[in-house]
Amino acid sequence: YFGSNSKFDGLRYSFLEYGSKIASGTYAGNIQWQYWNGTAWTGFTPTADAKFGVDSGKIYGTTYWTVPTDWIKRDLGTTPDMHTANDATQNWPAPFAASGTTLPEDVNSLGISKVDHGDERRGTTRYWVRVYVRTGSITTGYISTVELYTKPNLFHDFRCEDPEFLSEIWKYTHNATTGREGHGGTWLALNMTGGNAGTGSRLLWDTRNETTDFIGGSTDTWYFGSEKPFNGLSFHAFQGTIPDYSNVKFVWQWYSNYFGSLGESWQTISGLTITGNTVANPTVITTERHHLDTGDSVIISGSNSTPTINGTHTVTVISATTFSIPINVTTAGTAGHVVCNNHITATEAMSGSGNAAWTEDRG
Repeated sequence: YFGSNSKFDGLRYSFLEYGSKIASGTYAGNIQWQYWNGTAWTGFTPTADAKFGVDSGKIYGTTYWTVPTDWIKRDLGTTPDMHTANDATQNWPAPFAASGTTLPEDVNSLGISKVDHGDERRGTTRYWVRVYVRTGSITTGYISTVELYTKPNLFHDFRCEDPEFLSEIWKYTHNATTGREGHGGTWLALNMTGGNAGTGSRLLWDTRNETTDFIGGSTDTWYFGSEKPFNGLSFHAFQGTIPDYSNVKFVWQWYSNYFGSLGESWQTISGLTITGNTVANPTVITTERHHLDTGDSVIISGSNSTPTINGTHTVTVISATTFSIPINVTTAGTAGHVVCNNHITATEAMSGSGNAAWTEDRG
């Protein structure tokens, strides 16, 4: 059962990953999707249904549909979905079996007819969809996260979602000889004002107006960590000290266990490095794995080809590490920086105060 306070048009789910393996499921039979129309659970066919498997070319799966016009909220504490405290001896048909019943002792109704959200007791009156398999072989998948296919602007009907605080922030100053991925650098914990000692007050994300120096040179790399996926950061400059990064190029990356099994743990959100662009029309550009889609917009700077390919362009994807733009290049290039406009906000340079938000799970 998947429920929300607002009608939703699908689900996106990620899976447990280990090595190069993605623990997705397979279902030989048909998966039955249903919604509540006010009087009965009614079957529907999603527009696209990955059957809790991996979407083509991705590391996650999606199932989405056209929102039913007669979709009505339902309280799962209402029989026959879940017996209540007054129905101690009641049986009800099991939605996941071809026949038979599930006894009240099999499930704790007190735990499912109410949910505890933010220490506030709430009922289970939601817009629900439910899904089950009646026939066919099954290979069990192991889902790590589930989220709405199209994210709403408001959560819990009328309340904006509470802000989320980062779990860890670290700064790494790498050794100029061994490089960013090499040994011999210095780690500094920015979780507390006392640094690596772990003492003092919480830094950066509390309400005590604590401040810290941000990226001070090309050897600095900042690591932002959270217990769950997140899609952006909000920065606020200390008044009177407005940062200016207009002359540098930012690289934003996320860590992937899956691509790590291929030797490419850190995947670039934005800030691709051009290693070459060909003599051709259109010119073909080579970078690290880019995660771009055909039609995406990019801003290129620092090109050394003739003519330069600097500026805003629409890309055509050729492979995981190459794409083309409609420029007639007569002398090949070997350098450049690519901001991926569809992956991160235009404030990615963080001049003054602003947000750096990105598309989650680009893989």
